[in-house]
Amino acid sequence: MFKTGDTVASKNWSPVLDAGRYHRARLGFILMSTDLAAEVDFFDMVPPGVAVHITRLKTEDYTTNETLALHIDHMADAAARIQPDLKPDVISYSCTSGSIVIGEDRVMAEIAKGAPWAQPMCLVQGVLDALGALNARLLERVCAGIRPP
Repeated sequence: MFKTGDTVASKNWSPVLDAGRYHRARLGFILMSTDLAAEVDFFDMVPPGVAVHITRLKTEDYTTNETLALHIDHMADAAARIQPDLKPDVISYSCTSGSIVIGEDRVMAEIAKGAPWAQPMCLVQGVLDALGALNARLLERVCAGIRPP
């Protein structure tokens, strides 16, 4: 134990600074307040090195086109609240129906207004991008009237 008058000395340290715990990506999601499943699914699926940040939009108990359309009024504010100090790389409005009712361009413009540092995204576009990345052609075949294998 140290006593009064003892000198405490420490060697010089050279800490190694890396990209941190979430070095691969930081993802933000805007969910409906009535969505009970997505949050758990995101955390179950996220690979190591990827952060998940979530905020919610107030949603009436009965989901209608009219209640979904109201989400746009608070979209920019919701995007701004998602960990602004950590600046997520992507912020997605995670409501397929709402994206279609409001329109993805309008949703993404509001997300960009609230979080200009993040790439705005919607689920429908995300699905299309993922299918494209997988070179999925089943939808093309179905649309062309060709029976899937």
